[in-house]
Amino acid sequence: EDARSVLSGVQGVLAVAELPDEGGRKRLRVTFDGEDALLSAMVQALAAQGIPVLNFTEQAQDLESVFMKVTKGIVS
Repeated sequence: EDARSVLSGVQGVLAVAELPDEGGRKRLRVTFDGEDALLSAMVQALAAQGIPVLNFTEQAQDLESVFMKVTKGIVS
């Protein structure tokens, strides 16, 4: 099963995007809005389908960054 479809079934996952491969390894960016306990559910779901996770990095965003993305920097 494809990693994107596995992750899309995990509670709290809002989006899954493929990133350019790095060193021959597939990379994904997962947009997640859930409790910390559900983060491990993502890794467990992938492992259950035989999809290894070699690196997992959390990138927290502050409110200003989120606002600028949503409004594309346009403030009226």
